[in-house]
Amino acid sequence: MTLAFDKRGIRRLRLKRPAAGSFSLSSISIVNLSSVGAGIEHVMELTPGKRGRLEFFWGANRLTLSCEIVRTKIKKGSPPGAPIYTTGLAFYDETETALTTLRKLIGDVLDKRSAEEPSGKHVSEF
Repeated sequence: MTLAFDKRGIRRLRLKRPAAGSFSLSSISIVNLSSVGAGIEHVMELTPGKRGRLEFFWGANRLTLSCEIVRTKIKKGSPPGAPIYTTGLAFYDETETALTTLRKLIGDVLDKRSAEEPSGKHVSEF
């Protein structure tokens, strides 16, 4: 995983190897996670503004989160005739137990990385 800040200043985990999951029953790969959303890749086109459920495992934790599609685009380098889409999801149900669990898990990883990084360094591998 790589730790980075996005353009809004939110700390985001970029996964070295995408994690398998599903969004509204379609297979997806999770490529990054933060406390407010996720980045996914998939083969079916999704429509911004639509809502659905993101499901995946983090270790022994099965997480199901309510999300809204913020943006979607065809990934650069996708094969002709078989596009791969990159989509940004925003978590919207602050009352979900899974969101609290995800935020704790991300926080644990980020706290560990921050303690190991020299000040001012915003990206690290782990």
